[in-house]
Amino acid sequence: MSNMGRVPEEINVGRGDPVYMAHAYLTKVPVPAIMPFIEAYCPPGGVVADPFAGSGMTGAAAVATGRSARLSDISVLGQHIGTNYVNLVDPKAFKTAASRALEQARRAVGPVYSVPSADTGEPVELAKTVWSVLVKCHGCGEAVTYYRAFEAAQWVKAKMTCPHCGAPVTSRNPRVGEEPVVDFVRRADQKTQHEQAASSPTEAQSAWNGVGFPSVEITPDREMYKASALGKSGMTTVASFYSPRNLRVLAALHEAILNEPDESLRGKLLFAFTATLTRASKRYQWSPQRPLNAANANYYVAPVFYEWNVFDLFERKIVAALRSDEWIEGERGATLLREASPLDATYEIASADALPYVDGSVDYVFTDPPFGSNLFYADMALF
Repeated sequence: MSNMGRVPEEINVGRGDPVYMAHAYLTKVPVPAIMPFIEAYCPPGGVVADPFAGSGMTGAAAVATGRSARLSDISVLGQHIGTNYVNLVDPKAFKTAASRALEQARRAVGPVYSVPSADTGEPVELAKTVWSVLVKCHGCGEAVTYYRAFEAAQWVKAKMTCPHCGAPVTSRNPRVGEEPVVDFVRRADQKTQHEQAASSPTEAQSAWNGVGFPSVEITPDREMYKASALGKSGMTTVASFYSPRNLRVLAALHEAILNEPDESLRGKLLFAFTATLTRASKRYQWSPQRPLNAANANYYVAPVFYEWNVFDLFERKIVAALRSDEWIEGERGATLLREASPLDATYEIASADALPYVDGSVDYVFTDPPFGSNLFYADMALF
């Protein structure tokens, strides 16, 4: 029986569905929250348009319900994400392509995440490192490791003091450097992570060896440059938000992905790659209780942050991308329209005042226009 014209009085959905979790973007609407509207107001096999498409959730919802999608936005990042949400690839071929890219990248950078075990001295794999900023004491001018001062205060920020002179220390003290404080490692035969004192990356682990990366400047005219006082911190390039080790691995992995000859698989691999970028940066916050993730809407780097193993992050996002595909495929199958209505979705770069739609070609418009003057989509798309 058709649901045309009827929307449930309440639509209660969370943000844990596989599509939502596969990639981050500002102000996403979960696909299950969009589907009831499409099913109610767009005929089966019809065309859904979204002129403010963002990361393409409307397109994923349209495809999942057996409709076609016509998406547009001015965001190149949004186009990349939205296009690949509905780029449903063969799982086996995708896993093979991912393994191939990972192998090539690992060969290019060598054992960058290999550190000596504190117990045996044998090499172990680094899962993540906790880094702390060094702040300048207002009392004596000495550098203070923020993490150690926090630890000495038994994780009560109001009680933090300088170990040299006893003056109060806060996150507002000038930052004068960074240092690793804790490593989480795992042995080759174990999945469990073990905590140990941090090992500083060696010169070899941070050396480039011919692997390069684009230098993208964050210029003073950008809103987030002003809001985050980037000039004061010196973090005026995208690269400065990554540790040298992770930057090197990301560059090698990106280069390996671009060597994938199949366009569809290459696009999906890049989708998984860009999904790792925020977590792989210094913006992933640490706390005594649990990781706090990274805010997608700003450039904030906490005084204590994580450096994650990029290869681990990428492998997780490969799995997340496949789960997203599987969920969309399952929903399409449930509509019984899979054969009669082949997947049809396009995403064009276009302004909402010059829509690339032919008159009479759209059955339903579902859109979530950008909102909030404090959300700077273009700035955050740099990452």
